[in-house]
Amino acid sequence: MKEEVAKLVAKSLIAILSSAVLILAMFIPKDAIRKVDSLIWFWLVVIIFLACLVLVVYLYRQRPKYIFIRDLSIWQEKKTGIYLCTSCMANGKKSPLKEYEKGWLCLNKDCQSVYYKQGKEPKPPERSSINKGIDNGGWVKRWQF
Repeated sequence: MKEEVAKLVAKSLIAILSSAVLILAMFIPKDAIRKVDSLIWFWLVVIIFLACLVLVVYLYRQRPKYIFIRDLSIWQEKKTGIYLCTSCMANGKKSPLKEYEKGWLCLNKDCQSVYYKQGKEPKPPERSSINKGIDNGGWVKRWQF
């Protein structure tokens, strides 16, 4: 959410600055431009350059800090390479995952989500005799004396 707001603010600032320059260029008479001292033009250019530099630094700092790995359905921090829990990230927390042989476990005590590596997912349990129904003699045979 913060990244979207930052991009919107940056685009708005660029639009406002470019509109201001165009409006000034259209409404200032050419005689007035020639009468302005060259030192004022120099400082005006420096101020516009610094404003653009601040905008570029702001956009650079707002770049994504995490990568979502679709195959594993988990987040990875760019700088450290640590895997982060997707459930906790959705709640605004940054909880690391501990790696095991079959996958990862969230270290947050409130979450404890498990993320399996590809091919290491547990097999679904077999249907019990109660769920097989009458056709296979499941629960009818079980309760006969």
